[in-house]
Amino acid sequence: MKHVSGEILNEYLDGTLDEGARKAVEGHLSECAVCRKELASLQTLFASLQTIEELPLAVDLTDTVLAALLPQQEVRRWTLWVGALQIAAVLVMAGFLWPTMQTWLESVQPWLAQLWAVPAPGQWLLWERLLAWATAVTQQYRPLTLPTFNLPAAQWGLLLGLALLLWLTANRLLLPSSRQNGESHA
Repeated sequence: MKHVSGEILNEYLDGTLDEGARKAVEGHLSECAVCRKELASLQTLFASLQTIEELPLAVDLTDTVLAALLPQQEVRRWTLWVGALQIAAVLVMAGFLWPTMQTWLESVQPWLAQLWAVPAPGQWLLWERLLAWATAVTQQYRPLTLPTFNLPAAQWGLLLGLALLLWLTANRLLLPSSRQNGESHA
């Protein structure tokens, strides 16, 4: 027979068990001497804890504990610059990759046209408007060409790795601040 866990016995003593669980625990306690002994020891423990006199604290640590649990979020000037550099890096990388993406989009366009060629019944008007908008957008931006940089794969990997390091550092994932490690700034 499986014994009742200490957690369930605590909930039983607190009166937080639902009716079915309470009856099941009482039924088990009527048959199991080990669980009755454990329940009696818990009752003795709780009774002795209630007799302990509550002493006033000499020092109120509430503010210190809350300050440690909820650190102040300081926005430093360098984090704003790093965020701006991240955005600039993403835009530059998008500019470098735009010709490749444009070629890929042109190769995928016939497949997308087939996918979009059969709209659901009753949605022809909306479908025609979306198709006209997509056609106008692709025709409008087709002449736009950004400078291409033909870098070897190793250099692209290095560039992406440096961008990742910059991102991790800026988001304090690579080099966490000393405040997070429990040290305080003077």
